[in-house]
This record gives sequence, C-alpha cells and structure tokens, in this order.
Amino acid sequence: MKRKPKYPRLRAFCLSMFATFCVLFLCAGFLIADYNSRNTGFGDASMRIDAYAENGSLHVDFLGSKKAVEIPKEIRKWSGRVWNLLPPGLRAVFWILEGVQSAAQGAGSRGR
Repeated sequence: MKRKPKYPRLRAFCLSMFATFCVLFLCAGFLIADYNSRNTGFGDASMRIDAYAENGSLHVDFLGSKKAVEIPKEIRKWSGRVWNLLPPGLRAVFWILEGVQSAAQGAGSRGR
C-alpha cells in the first residue's frame, strides 16, 4: 500500500516560493555588485590596494595604510633599460592605460 504524500500543494508552494526568492536574491546581488563596481570605478570610492610611482618614489595605499618608498637610482636606471627592451605593442598598452587614467582623473576634477 502506497502512502499518499502529506500536503502536496503546500510542498509545491514552498518549493516555488524558495526558487522565486533565490532568483530575486541573485538579481539583487547582481545589482549591488554593479552599483559598487561603478562607484569604485567612476565615483568617489577608491580601490583597497593602490600602488603608483611618482617622482622617484613608490606610493602604496594598502587598506588605508599609506606608505612611500624611495626608489634607488640603480633600479630606476635598470627599469628604463627594461622599458626599452619591451616590444612596442606592450609599451603601447601601458601608454593607453596611463592615458585613460589621466583622462578619468581630469574628468573627475572638472566635475566637482
């Protein structure tokens, strides 16, 4: 003798409600991630890890802790030699990224 499942309509309702909430939470997660990535990329928020070289020193901002380290002359001399050894296509990629960054910084300063 087969037993009839208890409350089949309630099970179907609970399963469909659970699936609907999963889809809604997934969509909400995508929207939140999109908002935060756009805010970080174009808004006032900054990256958690930021490193850049300026005027012979390396500036590092790691989770709010800022530190500047002086780059020795020997390393600066070798970095210039390595830069000249890189293929022109790879150097162009760095120039494009640097141009985009300076354009974004210029647009951000004009908007305020």
